[in-house]
Amino acid sequence: MKKMLWIIMSVLWLFVVGFIGEYVIEKPVQITDAALQKKNVKIYHNIVYSKLSGSQLDILMPAKIKKGDKLPLIIWTHGGGYIAGDKKYKNPYLAQLAEKGFIIANINYALAPEYQYPTPIKQQAAASQYMLKNKLNLPIDKNQIIIGGDSAGAQLASQFAAIQTNDKLSETMNMKPSFKKEQLKAVILFGGFYNMKTVRATNFPRIKLFMQSYTGEANWEKDFVPINQMSTTRHVTKDYPPTFLTVGDADPFDSQARELVTVLQKYNIPYKTSFFDSSHQLRHQYQFHMALPESQLTYKKLLMFLRRYTNQTPYDGRVQPVEAGVSRK
Repeated sequence: MKKMLWIIMSVLWLFVVGFIGEYVIEKPVQITDAALQKKNVKIYHNIVYSKLSGSQLDILMPAKIKKGDKLPLIIWTHGGGYIAGDKKYKNPYLAQLAEKGFIIANINYALAPEYQYPTPIKQQAAASQYMLKNKLNLPIDKNQIIIGGDSAGAQLASQFAAIQTNDKLSETMNMKPSFKKEQLKAVILFGGFYNMKTVRATNFPRIKLFMQSYTGEANWEKDFVPINQMSTTRHVTKDYPPTFLTVGDADPFDSQARELVTVLQKYNIPYKTSFFDSSHQLRHQYQFHMALPESQLTYKKLLMFLRRYTNQTPYDGRVQPVEAGVSRK
């Protein structure tokens, strides 16, 4: 009875934030290239990749691709505290990466409290398998995979990357890796949280609601049995991919990003950060606000990181590309 009451209250709360917050909950809509202001980016909307609830993805890619090119694939997971959010809000930013020569699968997933842990992780795996099957005949380089996400999506992305590189974790979760270790070239983490034992102490707004909705436990640190699976700080190994991290200096998750860096250092994992001192007052998800000079700097750092850890030379408009097409045969 208590659990049912909690679910009802959570749903009512989501109804409210659907009108007042960033995390608007509504049916996916078509976003045109004009809205994205990226006419050199082609986007395919709302492709169903699994039978699970919310299993739709958008694919973003250059509208024109160099003849014979195979492009790295980025699997992106949006944020929203596990209980809200939608892929469409990240398309404008991801389009700026796609135009540089990347194919991006931007995924939606089932939301808590109706769907709890580890449903989104299973959907990341399903989306990855869909992209690897490549029924659309896209020019994907399957040996250059990048996993990324923002906020709660960064937690999901970091854990999903750990499943690919930590055999013990994948066995404990009873999930086979979607990629071979050598296929996974990098991880991109924007403003996420990575230690479930210390995340409460960040006092991030509504963190208790997010975690209880996702785990079903108010005292998740002690009462949610698989909680340690979610802590990427516990599952980094020598095989974890090179990692790009950013977080705003006024973001309560700043300490979480820095904690993960110390773990990466321990295992000699290459990493690149875009951190700031306390004078910038950059809030959560600052990096998507491209009018900010700090966001532009982070974007440039990210491109340099991707250039270093993939074989992709960023498109700059000076090449003679051929138009990209999609075969549905």
